[in-house]
Amino acid sequence: MLLRRGYPGRAKPHYEKAAELAKVRSVAPADILWTKKGEVDPSEAIRAEGMAQFYLDRGEYDRAAEQLEISLSRDPENAEAWRRLGELAIEHLQRPDQAADCVHALWFLGQNDQRAEQLALRFGQAAPPIPATQAPALVSQSAGTGLTADGSAVIGGANKFTVGSRVFRTATLSGLAGPQDFRLVLIGPGGKATRQDEFHTDNVAGERRVTVFDTLTNRGTWTQEWWVDGKSVGSFSFDVE
Repeated sequence: MLLRRGYPGRAKPHYEKAAELAKVRSVAPADILWTKKGEVDPSEAIRAEGMAQFYLDRGEYDRAAEQLEISLSRDPENAEAWRRLGELAIEHLQRPDQAADCVHALWFLGQNDQRAEQLALRFGQAAPPIPATQAPALVSQSAGTGLTADGSAVIGGANKFTVGSRVFRTATLSGLAGPQDFRLVLIGPGGKATRQDEFHTDNVAGERRVTVFDTLTNRGTWTQEWWVDGKSVGSFSFDVE
């Protein structure tokens, strides 16, 4: 971008940085969208995408594809970069498998637009189905009287709390992919649900932490339940005395 605006001196360090990244980082296929590969870094993604345009303008299509792959490894939800890489793969590199991978990513992101459909038609087959993932599973769960500063864990963890305590419950869930419905249910000492939280979200990282808290004033045994897509993935009980 800087090069096209007439600032070659300012553009050079960005291109050199992207070239360094190309040497040390592995490229990421579409499954980066539901696995925890790479690190999101928008500034490096933009830098690599600019380098891709530089190589495209020079007709160096292999290098342009490399830079788009690097960009996507740092910003996997960039639908336009997936489109560009897919079109490059089918138009200049004769890589139908890579083009299919890009269409797969676009469909996973809900970007089933005209360009994605045309791309799929050009390599003569439907994009591959989203690979089967593990069923949602409970990795860990705990209760405590507070949270760490980054919200990643409870503090004062215990199975018993004094009446009137604010009790935090947190769980880490794995095997998540795509749009899913969550329900967090708190069952009171009387066996009835005293709180239900429901929300819908798209999951691209494969894992998610959920947290909820309440001030509990009734003595007895409480149970926290975790549900995904209408199915229980686990629960645990604790006492308030």
